[in-house]
Amino acid sequence: MPKLRKECSVCGIFKPPTQFYKQKNGTHGVRGDCKECFVVKGNKYKMENPKKYCLYSIRSQFKAKNRKHQQRVTNIVYNARQSGWLIKPKNCQCCNSIRPLQGHHFDYDRPKDVIWLCLKCHGFLHKYMNFLCQLQDKEE
Repeated sequence: MPKLRKECSVCGIFKPPTQFYKQKNGTHGVRGDCKECFVVKGNKYKMENPKKYCLYSIRSQFKAKNRKHQQRVTNIVYNARQSGWLIKPKNCQCCNSIRPLQGHHFDYDRPKDVIWLCLKCHGFLHKYMNFLCQLQDKEE
């Protein structure tokens, strides 16, 4: 049985699928450009856009730190629910529907201040908050 090979969309060389990064919606489940070309393209972008790359790097570092803090808060909420200190309601606190609920924190420094929302309302809230943040960034 012949081994599957894919042509890189940048350099045009046929390579095995292991030489491409995974991408669910890509042909054969991989990206169109090989790993080498992807890295070269990324380095070129960094050189041409140092300010954008610096902002991206700072944001990603902040998000990583924030994720750890969010996980700690999630554990606090879980423990509070297990001990009976925090009770999860049956209905969404926004639309009052009876669906599986998710906790939302407006401030992770106050871990037990949680509102319980269904997936639909929780997603809407995040979209709205992101929209407000983008407006604020444009004003500055």
